[in-house]
Formats: sequence, C-alpha cells, structure tokens
Amino acid sequence: MVKSGNHAFGGVISLTGKAICREHSLNTTVFAAEVPLNKEETFYQRHGDFVGLTSSITALLLFSIRAAIYLVYRKGRRAGRKE
Repeated sequence: MVKSGNHAFGGVISLTGKAICREHSLNTTVFAAEVPLNKEETFYQRHGDFVGLTSSITALLLFSIRAAIYLVYRKGRRAGRKE
C-alpha cells in the first residue's frame, strides 16, 4: 500500500504490514519501492456495487416510509383540528 498526505506520514507498507519506507510530508523527499500486487480476487471485484446499490435502495425505501408516515400523521392532526 502506498500512502501520502499533506500533513502526515507517507510511505509504502507491505502486505504483511511492515513499513518499507516512511517519511513525514514536511520533508521533501522521493523514495522508490517495489509494490507487489494482490493476486486474490477482492469482494468488490466479485460483487461490484451490490453493497452500495443495496444501501441506496434501503435508504430510499426507509425515507419513503418515513415520509408516508409523516404525511398520514399530519393529515390526521389536521382532521382533528376541524372538529
């Protein structure tokens, strides 16, 4: 993993979690490291945007239910005031 930041440490971290090289962003420096690619298929590669799409649909459904409950409640209160 390669990490960089404007006000933090940057560097290269191996797959095992060992910091290969590390430098604070205040220091102007250049470093080179070999970054191995992960050969395993990731969850996102297998399922794509399924999680995001499901979350969006669920949020929209919950918002719609909440809006419907609010409108029914508001209509009931208005009907109660006329009496």
